[in-house]
Amino acid sequence: MFLDTNKAQLRSLDINDSAEFYAWSCDRDVTQFSLSAYAYPQSKTEISTWLSVLTQIKHV
Repeated sequence: MFLDTNKAQLRSLDINDSAEFYAWSCDRDVTQFSLSAYAYPQSKTEISTWLSVLTQIKHV
């Protein structure tokens, strides 16, 4: 899925986003009010695995 406007581009996450997602998930200013698992740092490997699963689900 992809949404493109004059101000923003939104797309689905994929495995290539793991480094950026990891950096985001470790930033306490970003996740401090999150009620999800993102509130706690996860390993890069766990994030890559999670994104791989999401990618496989999208293609089913």
